[in-house]
Amino acid sequence: MAEGVLNSSSHLITTGETEWKILGSYPDIHLIEVSKREPDELRSVAQEVGGQSKSAEDREEMQEEEAAIKSRRPSRHAMLRNIRNSLDRLWEAQREAIISRIKDDDLDVEYEATRKQHKELFLNIQETALEYWRATGVLSNWVSDLTWNDADFTIKLKGASEAEKFDEVMGWLVVKNLSALPGVYCFINGKEYIYVGQARELGSRLKQHEQKTFFTRANKFRVVVPQNRKMLNKLERLIILNRQPTDNRATGYTKANPADDCLEYIRREIKELISDF
Repeated sequence: MAEGVLNSSSHLITTGETEWKILGSYPDIHLIEVSKREPDELRSVAQEVGGQSKSAEDREEMQEEEAAIKSRRPSRHAMLRNIRNSLDRLWEAQREAIISRIKDDDLDVEYEATRKQHKELFLNIQETALEYWRATGVLSNWVSDLTWNDADFTIKLKGASEAEKFDEVMGWLVVKNLSALPGVYCFINGKEYIYVGQARELGSRLKQHEQKTFFTRANKFRVVVPQNRKMLNKLERLIILNRQPTDNRATGYTKANPADDCLEYIRREIKELISDF
């Protein structure tokens, strides 16, 4: 028996007695099995009892999944799983197409249907990627990268009428020295973006909106100044993608910006994936 470990056969002598007795003869003494494991080993056992130990990434994913469930929005991990599943379907279909050629067989109907659905799958990937960029702040970061010296300003509109709000914005542009500058402007109501536009000269462009209802509906007005005029199209497009304004008929210039460059790369890769050379 290991040194220092007691069992029912162990002998002991108590105070006031002259003879050694077997420990098992004392009915009031209850034996407890003692573990000699080290503290770290015991912690490992505790983790095994309570569930497998999870990595920091796993814990983060669980927390985000729980938060997403509460907000009824998909988590970023769920979005990426959605994209992976779409790509896996395409890759599996193309793999089987190659195998069927080798076997000189017809491709299974299900795989053939998947290959024909590549446009729909791309649209799903595109929308999921955009939602992922919104949720993770990627689009906001791209906007910041194109913004001149943190020149991103928002004013709360206090006027009661369309005319009062118009005068308020025009005066604010003068005070901020923004009237002659290029910029992207946004009419906002609460958290909802109503309209996003661009201007080579903000003051002149805003005068064209004087009679429109954007001022009536808006309670905030935002201006973002690009690093230079050449970046106006990119900046407007990224803000539209990020904020999804309700009244924009056009979605901006869809070339030469980080979001559309990435989406075009995905489209080309999918097209190449399902091609038969």
